[in-house]
Amino acid sequence: MKKFLLFLLVLIIALVVASQFLLPSFIGSRIESQLNETLKPTAQTVNVEAQPAFKILYGEVDRVYLCQSNFFIS
Repeated sequence: MKKFLLFLLVLIIALVVASQFLLPSFIGSRIESQLNETLKPTAQTVNVEAQPAFKILYGEVDRVYLCQSNFFIS
């Protein structure tokens, strides 16, 4: 039983650490692709920051940095 609980604890910690690195880049790429479809910029960079990253699952972010050039708004 102790080994199973230790395994679960290690698994949960690994998931939290992985989400800290993977979720912001995943959401940033989704925002970037949606903006590419809508505005069609020649260059664009999107950076999403959230601390802790699992807040993104609830729709909360701390900062979104966006840099675009030569886009069209109709």
